[in-house]
Amino acid sequence: MNAEEKLKAIAEKLKETETGLSIDEVIAYLQRNADTLRDRKSKDIFPGMYVYANGQVSAEIIEGRQIMAVIGSAEVHRKGYWTWIDVVAVCLQEKRMEWVEAEQYCKKYAEDGVKRGEAHMPSYKELRTLVGNVPAINEALRALKAPELSLHRLYWSSDDYNLGRKTVVGIDDGFPGAKLPKGEWALIRPVISF
Repeated sequence: MNAEEKLKAIAEKLKETETGLSIDEVIAYLQRNADTLRDRKSKDIFPGMYVYANGQVSAEIIEGRQIMAVIGSAEVHRKGYWTWIDVVAVCLQEKRMEWVEAEQYCKKYAEDGVKRGEAHMPSYKELRTLVGNVPAINEALRALKAPELSLHRLYWSSDDYNLGRKTVVGIDDGFPGAKLPKGEWALIRPVISF
């Protein structure tokens, strides 16, 4: 079924509900309001929601389904006619280790329904997007009995500072906490972006 056929099918259903509108009027409305309808859908994703292994996102824990991550941030962007949403979901496990080990840990991460290669080490920007959402993220993690994001602790980012040093982020304020040598220890929490 192509887009035109889908619009006609939707219009037929709406006409059956006695809206008093013709099929052409309903199609014209849907075409005029496509951006608004798309924005409303993207705003339905918010921090603290659960990401399931089958790709479903829900605010509720669904019994018998594998939860692989928790939505950490969802940012809507617009450019011209285009609207898109960047989502960062935090994986359920975190560890404390050196940067080189942390990089490998993220590349090989395959736990809680996450497939190997699906998760990655968060960038400085991705970690910054989580800062204001820590209460919602931790509430969801607590419900799963998973380790919460640690306030007042430093998390590795994938960003270079200079040779031999990496940027770490304090999850409580989002500012670079330090530029640590790769041999130092900090926390790592893999993320999934979509």
